[in-house]
Amino acid sequence: PICFPVTIWGALTVEDIAALRDGLRFPWHDMKPKSKKMTIIEDGQILDTKWIAELEEQIGDVWDIHVIWPGRTSLERIINLLMTSEVLIYANGEKLLKTWSWMWMLPEGAHTIEIQNEMDPRGDAIHMAGACELDSWLLIMRKGLREPMIKDTVKNTVATLDRMFAAKPATSKKPVVWIPRSDMTGLS
Repeated sequence: PICFPVTIWGALTVEDIAALRDGLRFPWHDMKPKSKKMTIIEDGQILDTKWIAELEEQIGDVWDIHVIWPGRTSLERIINLLMTSEVLIYANGEKLLKTWSWMWMLPEGAHTIEIQNEMDPRGDAIHMAGACELDSWLLIMRKGLREPMIKDTVKNTVATLDRMFAAKPATSKKPVVWIPRSDMTGLS
């Protein structure tokens, strides 16, 4: 028989995430995302300094962009950044499993954008985002030369942000009743 390995992420539930959040210094439900605050996890592979600089050039005047460098950013700073971020952008892949695992600290109503290399598809981060009850979006980075890949994924990230925060039409829960005009005949 063919068996697929199950990671610890596959076992996470909404209840597990709630238990983690209950351990924070202050009530998780009191945390609110700051509008237009974005945190990016710089991984040195997919989301490197060139990628972040390109994104900042596109949206830096509208978004307050912060960067986490795994292994260099203190845990206290990571917590402080994530607790008020409206959007978390991270990459996923075989060597990047530990970089996005902090998403459970994001406040209610936060969004994630996961960028994956098309040659290394994974479902563990989006599963965790679901367990965290976050609005998650997945972007695929095509293979090819680095510079065009950066331009392409930054363009797609900006378009995703536009769709994510597009004004949604007001909806009413009241029933709609169509009444024929009085000059119409033959309806009875």
